[in-house]
Amino acid sequence: MLLQLYKIYVDLVSFDAQIRFGVLVFILAGLILYYTYRSSEQNQP
Repeated sequence: MLLQLYKIYVDLVSFDAQIRFGVLVFILAGLILYYTYRSSEQNQP
């Protein structure tokens, strides 16, 4: 019983962590694209 609850808890935590990690990667990718776009735009005359 306790082991099953523990497995469910770990699965939920890992799932939540995966969602947070995915959001973090998405935000970082957006920032990188934004800064590269801005810097390339500044290089234009």
